[in-house]
Amino acid sequence: MKRALFLLLSVSVIEGFGQTLTSEEIITNALRTGMIEGGLTKHVRAEGDEAAVQLTKVLAERNVKDTEIDISLIVLSDAFSDLKLVEAVSDRHPRTALLLLKYFDCITRDPALRGRVADARRSIVDAVAKLDPR
Repeated sequence: MKRALFLLLSVSVIEGFGQTLTSEEIITNALRTGMIEGGLTKHVRAEGDEAAVQLTKVLAERNVKDTEIDISLIVLSDAFSDLKLVEAVSDRHPRTALLLLKYFDCITRDPALRGRVADARRSIVDAVAKLDPR
């Protein structure tokens, strides 16, 4: 078990060593490994809805599994965790993120996961409302 974890971490470090990964590559790695790294969180926090667009690109040709939905919820929550960091004003509005969340709600049968999807939706909507209370 320790060897497998070490190998996984080693591969992860080597993949990112000496190069800058795109959002799409970072998200793909997270979905492939089932692990969220600090680099992903740091990266998507400055993207807002652009992270949801990249996530959509990655998920477009897949039969999305519940484990991938869980990772996706973390990506989306991180992307809207501090909207002041998102430079593009249009990316502060969760159009694609809310569409993805609605899709996730439709494709899962797990009531606990549906609850986490609803929690993520509420969290994102609340974050936008705090930034722009109209």
